[in-house]
Amino acid sequence: MQSWPKATAKTKQPYGYMALLKVPPQHYSLQVLGARLEATLEAFLAEHSFSQPYYVIQLERSGEPWYLLLVGDYADIDDARNSVKTLPVALRNQQPWPRQVVKIQQQIRNKFNTSGE
Repeated sequence: MQSWPKATAKTKQPYGYMALLKVPPQHYSLQVLGARLEATLEAFLAEHSFSQPYYVIQLERSGEPWYLLLVGDYADIDDARNSVKTLPVALRNQQPWPRQVVKIQQQIRNKFNTSGE
């Protein structure tokens, strides 16, 4: 079983695995950024601030680390889609899209081989 990374290496942004596992699975979040390098994620986070909850997580894509920034906790896909227009321009420019929380939770559990309890 892999250990849960606590924070990013340089800027010490906390990873939000446990917080995301507590979000109701039927909810949605917006994926604002996906990056191959942790440094890309850290640079983006250093440039932007968020008024809504956000989650920094590291998963895997094609066997390599994949860093995600998810913003917001929305009750349904329509709320998530409608919220895009309320984001700051810099975040809208990333073309965020809704992701169902249950799918991200499954990826987290698969990565860390845990039931999330």
